[in-house]
Parts: sequence; structure tokens; C-alpha cells
Amino acid sequence: MKTVKLEHFPKAEYWDAAVIRESALEVLGDSKGTLKKLVTGMLAAFAKTKAVADCDKCGGRSSSSLARCPFCGDTDADEAVKESAAKTERALARKAVADVVPDIGTLDTSVRKIQKLKKIGYESWWEVGEECIAVQKNGSWMARVDSHGKPVHRSFDDWGKTELGLAKSALYLMIGLAKNFTRAQIEKYGKTHISILLTEKDEDRAYLINELEKQELTSRELMKLVNEQRVARKLLKRGKERKTERKTELLEAASKPIEAKTLTGIFPIERVELEMFARQHADADEPVRAANDMADQPWAKWSLNNGVDIFFNLQKRKDGQFVLAIQGVRDGDE
Repeated sequence: MKTVKLEHFPKAEYWDAAVIRESALEVLGDSKGTLKKLVTGMLAAFAKTKAVADCDKCGGRSSSSLARCPFCGDTDADEAVKESAAKTERALARKAVADVVPDIGTLDTSVRKIQKLKKIGYESWWEVGEECIAVQKNGSWMARVDSHGKPVHRSFDDWGKTELGLAKSALYLMIGLAKNFTRAQIEKYGKTHISILLTEKDEDRAYLINELEKQELTSRELMKLVNEQRVARKLLKRGKERKTERKTELLEAASKPIEAKTLTGIFPIERVELEMFARQHADADEPVRAANDMADQPWAKWSLNNGVDIFFNLQKRKDGQFVLAIQGVRDGDE
């Protein structure tokens, strides 16, 4: 075994160069450089570790969590020291949990209360939801720890399943009741109506609750309103999508060069209101009259100062969108 001769380190004659280089790569991310530099770097890194132990063979001090000594490779480190360090680590973990969450008594009180309320049935679901929200908010579900001081439950959902016997869907159903309804509404609307309302988005739910306040609705009538809301939401979404598509089309059209003939018009910078007239047949002999609706095919004419006339035609397409067609004509043009 190749050893390291560093006189000022205890029992340095037992230190293994290969083990040190391997450990330095894990601890420092670097196995290059002189052995003295690597040893110094590792000792500095382990000095920041709270749970440490000294190797009985070489005297190297390192983290007690390591399976072997990073200086000599020995696995028979002082077990008493390592166990003492492990106890310190567990105590620190328990303290870390205690610093951020209520004590176990608070959790036990909540669990007993919820278990008692669950036996009552639907009438108590709102109170169960309120208590679960409190446990989730204050973090007391983490208060139950194992022998190492670490929380027993991986998550709030896991706590609900393990200690309350509630599946994730049931847990959040009750939380949803407490978050979105008052106690009085739970009693007034009943389980079926509430279950329907919970499936809807906040804005739709507010509308449906408003309708329930105005009149008594059966579950069938409430579902009819729900379906109408869903259809309206889809139509609104499609309208927005179509508006976006149309905007894109207009921007693309505006970016293309104009190939048609152009003309220049001179007009005053002021508000101009044009009266729109009903379109007449070419062979019709009737006086000009104002347009009253789209059936009249409204049109208007604006005569500019330099002999240019602008004609406006208001049209309605098959998809219901209004379009204003504009055409410019110079005096003398057909």
C-alpha cells in the first residue's frame, strides 16, 4: 500500500494515496494535484459537516455517514463516535421539524376531531374540509416523525390517506367544500347540487350560485344551466380563436406590397360623418333614401379636395362579421 508521509497529520503513515484520490473526486470533484493539497481540501470540507468521526486506524476525521474512511479505506471506524454523531444528527433533524411545524399534540387533536366528524356523514364534510385546510396551512401533518427525526408522511396527501383514511379525491372534495362554499350554502343546496357546482370553474360557479339564490332548481335544471354555460364558454373560445386568426390574416395582407393602382387623396384632419344610403337597382326609378338596416346594402360617398371620390360599402359576411369595402375613384376614371 502506498502511504502518504505528512508528519503534521496524525497516523499519516496509514493513509492510502489511491483511496484519497478516489475520495477527493467524490468530495471535492477533483483528484488531481498533490496528495497534501487533496488531504487539506477534504479536511476543510469535512470541517463544515456537523456529524463527524475520527478513524481509529489513521486518525483522519470525516463525515460519520461514510461507509469507509476516505484517507485509509478502513471500515472499522470508531462506532461509538459514529453513533454519537448519528444521534446528534437525528436531534438536529427533529429540531428542524419542530422549528417550522406545530407540536405533535396539535396534529393529534386535529386527527381526533376529523375522525369524529367523519362519522356524522355529509353534514360534517364542510367542518372536515376546514380542519384539513388548517393542518395543510400550519404544516402540522409533518409533526409525526420517525426514530431519525424525519417526517413519517411524504406529503399532505399521504397524511390524509394514512391517518384519516381519505383517498386524494375525497380529501380535496372536502377541502373544496370549505374553500368555495359557506356552511349555510352546504345545508341549503344539498349534496347533489354541491357536487355539480364543484365541477365548474370559479366564474361559472358564481353564476350558478346566483341562479340558485334567485330560484329553486332541481338537479336536472341545474345540469341544464351547467351545459349551457359550457357551450357558451366553447363558443367564446372559438370566437377568440377566430378573431386571432382574422387578425393574423389582416397583418399578413398589410405586409404584402400593393400591386393595384394607387391614388392620393387630400382631406381635412377633422371628424367626418357620412350619411349612408340604401343601394338601388340600376334600372330602378326611385328617389335616394337613407339606409335603415343591412338589407339596404348601405353605402356612402366621400368627395375629397383633389377630385378623388371614396366610396364605402358596408357588408355582412356569411359568418356574421361586418366588412367595410372602400374604393377610391379619380375624376375622369370609369
